Amino acid sequence: MNYKELSESALIEYIKSNMTAREIAWASMQESKDYYNYAQAIDQKERLGISRNGRPVPIANLPNNKLIDNQYALLVDKKVNYLFSKPPIVKCKEDEAYQKEVQDLYSMSFVRTLNKIALDSYLCGINWMHVFPSEDGQELHYKKIDPMDVCPIWGDKDHESLDALIHKYTVNVIEGDKVVTKQRMGFYTRESVSIFEYEEYGDLKKIEERPHIIKGNKGYNFKRIPFIYFKSNSLEIPLLKRVKSLQDAINTILSNFVDNVLEDPRNTILVLKNYDGEDLGGFREKLAQYGAIKVRSEDGSQGGVDTLEINVDHENYKTILQLLKEALIENGRGLDAKNDKTSTQPNELNIKSMYADIELDANATELEFQASLEYFEYFYRTIKGMDPDGPYSKVEFRRNIMVNDQSQVEMIKSSMGIISRETLIANHPMVDDTEEELKQLDKEKKEMMDDMYNPFLGGDGDELLGAKGNRENKEPAH
Repeated sequence: MNYKELSESALIEYIKSNMTAREIAWASMQESKDYYNYAQAIDQKERLGISRNGRPVPIANLPNNKLIDNQYALLVDKKVNYLFSKPPIVKCKEDEAYQKEVQDLYSMSFVRTLNKIALDSYLCGINWMHVFPSEDGQELHYKKIDPMDVCPIWGDKDHESLDALIHKYTVNVIEGDKVVTKQRMGFYTRESVSIFEYEEYGDLKKIEERPHIIKGNKGYNFKRIPFIYFKSNSLEIPLLKRVKSLQDAINTILSNFVDNVLEDPRNTILVLKNYDGEDLGGFREKLAQYGAIKVRSEDGSQGGVDTLEINVDHENYKTILQLLKEALIENGRGLDAKNDKTSTQPNELNIKSMYADIELDANATELEFQASLEYFEYFYRTIKGMDPDGPYSKVEFRRNIMVNDQSQVEMIKSSMGIISRETLIANHPMVDDTEEELKQLDKEKKEMMDDMYNPFLGGDGDELLGAKGNRENKEPAH
């Protein structure tokens, strides 16, 4: 779509309509963030009774615990740190010089940013990175953007190609002797970015249009919109949608259990004998409020107070909670670290089985992030004056996984001569930096070879004396 054909007023209306349509997705994202930050539906819990007219009414004098056992937040953190807590492996076989250069690009600072992006990607289904040139135009800078500040306008139904993008942000400007916060909006296309500012009553006013890159007095564009999406899944579904009902049930069961343990009128009911009663509506209201009922015998004798007890079965609550937690982990495709398979000596088969669900989900997320990082390298190559169409590096994310070290080492030993040395070293549990380990091995090998061919050293490998000379040195003097 050629947005330059639209008048300013038509473009503003187009922006507003797209943002209105995006509000449903933003609301879902906000709910997911709230749940992660312990603001959940249980906060609205009330203890209710039945009024005289049969309607539910809040009962203020009953225990009303609102407990949160945030299994959802734990699930999110496990997913993020399983896939994004270690530096990735970066390879580019087509261009080794570029591989060395791009490895510096994927620094620990970048890994930290990617970890934050992954967190919001799981919470919101999608997250964004804004790329832009440095002031001198020689370096590529990047910044994580809150997904609730972005309204994408997709060019295809699979949401893989951006046609345009709206970015909301705030900026501080000096007006007179005051610093004023302004609400602004950038409308990005492949050719340029138009800046709009909110005026009074929510009206938008265009204040600037500029290219993506300015070098010297010339303007350039990336030929792509300088925002990169990172999806946790291809459908952009927030993780909360899979497990919200289960998380709510966990909170409700736990809160109700504590309510019942502390004091609940349905556990101990006072039976008042031979005292005048009330109508049924009043009876139900007083029962919920005071935990007491009145009864009268036929002859009106034997007044007194008895109790009617209903015992709380703690084991039932415990069983239900356990089932709900297991269901949440399974539906969220997470990792159950307290699985029975970890209670005994874990073997390789048990470990793989335990990680099967989280690995299945991680593979899908890794695929999405790998495709997005190709876009990232496109912008990097453009800034550096390289061919923007590649070759790109292959980025593999290293899993943060529990392994049986002894079994792993034995497998590596048995694979020597079948698999390359680099692959074996990369999978060794004691190696963190494959490239550095290879350098160290080559250094030690060189030193060993130097010692072997040093003419001033005796030994089996002595170039001049050989094994005979070494044996002669060992013979006792006669």
